[in-house]
Amino acid sequence: MSKDIGELLENDKVKISLDILTELDNGMLNSKLQEIFKKECNKKIKNSLDSLTSSSLVAPVLEASKIDPEKKCNGVTREERIKLVDTFKNMNMNVLGLLGADKAIVTSGGVLLKEVNFKTMQSKLYSNLYLVGDILNIDRPSGGYSLQLCWTTGFVAGTHASKSISS
Repeated sequence: MSKDIGELLENDKVKISLDILTELDNGMLNSKLQEIFKKECNKKIKNSLDSLTSSSLVAPVLEASKIDPEKKCNGVTREERIKLVDTFKNMNMNVLGLLGADKAIVTSGGVLLKEVNFKTMQSKLYSNLYLVGDILNIDRPSGGYSLQLCWTTGFVAGTHASKSISS
């Protein structure tokens, strides 16, 4: 997302919406909150939501929901609970900027794919050049995808290059 967000930030403000609890739909989350509030009725709401999400997210969610974090669970109204569900499922945020090159992970950009023979990973422009891994313009999420791209394309290039050398 950072590539798209960076481009959008050049022209305008950027807002994103995050579903904090993707594994629960609105109805399931509403039921779960009712269970928590019943079980922990005398606890402050700020101390009862860490079973749903990271404790570091509780304060921002309550703030966005406009619910007093000091309020006891038994005092949360139906309207507040519905607002809490909506906030968990649709946390709106303004993007202020990107972290910068020192924190960046490359997941897009590079040599155009039409310039590469994927059977050999050889450049179509330079016969003695093999192109592998992050040098290729393949958009992907971060994580193990870049590693897999490097291993697979490196194997293909190495296998073909070794055949070319031994011939």
